[in-house]
Amino acid sequence: MVCPSAGGLWIARESQGLAEGVFRTRQEAVRFALAEGGRDNVVRFSASPALPSYLTPLP
Repeated sequence: MVCPSAGGLWIARESQGLAEGVFRTRQEAVRFALAEGGRDNVVRFSASPALPSYLTPLP
């Protein structure tokens, strides 16, 4: 999933939460998502801002 962050950056996060990156541009986030996803990759976009996992409190 690729989505904006509340701070104006872009987040690319694998659906299981195993890989994540924070980027300055949407293009960089998409490039990371495609590289991490492998050959059969599908990149989903969300317009809802999210926090990087390192800023999200643990349950």
